[in-house]
Amino acid sequence: MKAKTLTAYGDDASFEAAELTKLAEIVDAGALKPSLDDQRFDLDTVGGAYDRLTSGQAIGKVVVDV
Repeated sequence: MKAKTLTAYGDDASFEAAELTKLAEIVDAGALKPSLDDQRFDLDTVGGAYDRLTSGQAIGKVVVDV
């Protein structure tokens, strides 16, 4: 099954109640998986996280553990 992408940016993002209910059901079922970069960073190496993000090397979201 191919994953569907939901993208929302800024004030232009508006959803109907039924869509949000369906999204909540998907999340509750555990069927939604975040796309996270393979590398994780801590606060001591947060500069490396920024460099990875801005260089375009990151695949998914960059995680900084606090």
